[in-house]
Amino acid sequence: MSLSYPMLWLVLLVVFAGVEGLTAGLISIWFCAGSLAALFAAMAHTSIWVQVGVFAAVSFLAMAVIRPIAKKHWQPTIQKTNVDSILGSEGLVTEAIDNIRGSGQVKIGEGDFTFYVKNGALIENGRLTMPVKDINIIGNGPQALADITAVADDLKIDEGTWTCGKEQSVPVSCGIPSVLIKSLTVGGE
Repeated sequence: MSLSYPMLWLVLLVVFAGVEGLTAGLISIWFCAGSLAALFAAMAHTSIWVQVGVFAAVSFLAMAVIRPIAKKHWQPTIQKTNVDSILGSEGLVTEAIDNIRGSGQVKIGEGDFTFYVKNGALIENGRLTMPVKDINIIGNGPQALADITAVADDLKIDEGTWTCGKEQSVPVSCGIPSVLIKSLTVGGE
């Protein structure tokens, strides 16, 4: 039993459509268009060489027309972080940082920060000695990093959903190991 040319182009159309459906990356969509055009050519009883020529021409034309349009509209937006641009920079807190409300803002440039601690613990001589609450830790980012004297092996990434950004919310993780900083200002009760 031989495969007729229209059936061949129909099988190729289904295969290319299946590949495109699995990849969703515009890998074979143009070959779908070429196979469909070749199927119509085969149904018009043209020679196989005409069908192959129609397949190639329509596939190339579809790729030349569809690919630039699709890349423009379907290209994933690359969310760049601003970490590289602020390394070594300083910031100024222009809105109080409130972990409860999830608000606060730092103006990059001066490097100063304020963090609110709702519940914490005082560490003395490497041991938790007493609870502290409702305090602010105030410091300068670059200086605080320079003043780290020890890093624990207790890194824990928070499993909550965190986002960063004003106009676009970009998913981020949140976590740090315990660190010992030589000196920070603590204010509150």
